Amino acid sequence: MREDEMGVLSLLILFLPMYGARVALINFHYSLSLLIFVLGAWMSLSPRAAVRISAVVPIFWSMFTPSLQVFVVVPIAVLCIRLITRSNKSYLDRSTLTVIVLLGLSPFVHRFLIPIILPTFSFRDGYNTIQSAFLVRAVVFSSLLVLPLLNLLNRRRLQQSVTHEGAILSLGLAALAVGTFPYLAVGHFPNLSDWVLPFLPTESDWNSRHQLLQPFGVALVLLAIARMFGARMKAFVAVILTISVGLNIATYSGYYLDAVKQAELIQAVAENDAQLSNISALVINDQSTRFNARGRGIRPYEWTAMVTRAIDETIQVDANNIQYCYESKPSKMLTITAENGQLKSLFVGSIGLDVKVTDLTICS
Repeated sequence: MREDEMGVLSLLILFLPMYGARVALINFHYSLSLLIFVLGAWMSLSPRAAVRISAVVPIFWSMFTPSLQVFVVVPIAVLCIRLITRSNKSYLDRSTLTVIVLLGLSPFVHRFLIPIILPTFSFRDGYNTIQSAFLVRAVVFSSLLVLPLLNLLNRRRLQQSVTHEGAILSLGLAALAVGTFPYLAVGHFPNLSDWVLPFLPTESDWNSRHQLLQPFGVALVLLAIARMFGARMKAFVAVILTISVGLNIATYSGYYLDAVKQAELIQAVAENDAQLSNISALVINDQSTRFNARGRGIRPYEWTAMVTRAIDETIQVDANNIQYCYESKPSKMLTITAENGQLKSLFVGSIGLDVKVTDLTICS
């Protein structure tokens, strides 16, 4: 790959609108794991044997995010290709083979050995559970995406010509297959809308968390398409980057307004703490949902945490529904309104939030 192509690839990986939830959840271990994985992948390509072997440590640690256990196939494949094609014989030493073997064993250690030694690190429970139907779909779909690469390798074996664009496209589809496989295997991306919505700044909740490993493959595919434009490659890339920056600004401004809403809510509730004393449950009537990032719904535990922080008293909070009304018997309702629109709020740094506490007798 030429130097200018590597530059375009880097820009696409950085700016594609596929990291929305990851940026919003930067304090979660997912983002840290991805950063450590990329560091290890970079170290694995070092010309120094000691650095290449050391790369196993960060990559192994990053696999505490389970999806990266599958994506380790990518650096292994890159190392294998470099072993075969690199002209510098000093690179063909035992250290590279050692790294490949250790990286290949790492997912199995994480999946089978660590849960036995450290049960608290088991990843088999929860909603991200592999089921046979999901796994079959993941295998079938991923196999289809890998077919172009297999065809390319077969053409190379038969010493038939392979275009540069076709090679990049095949590698991109294969990387996309590997990056999507772990999410398909646990039931995500069941239909087309699940592939499209995470790109958008609204109406996608936090689904972009399942795009953690997709940008590398998508960037390669777009690079191949850009190469097909020939002389207009720069213009095509410029359009893609412009659209990406626009979507990113819309997405991240939504996160900013969500944070402003939370801060103003805590302050407003604190100013009304006298009306919320000596109650155990509270109903939320949120009329400012336009300030929820990515069209998300605020969870009951989030409301509870904000109210608790405001008045330093634990009050159960939820939306008004029959089960909550019957079980918790809330006696007050907190109505939230906001005066400003989204655009004005971005410029003034305030959404003009106001709260009103009223009695709620229907659940008594």
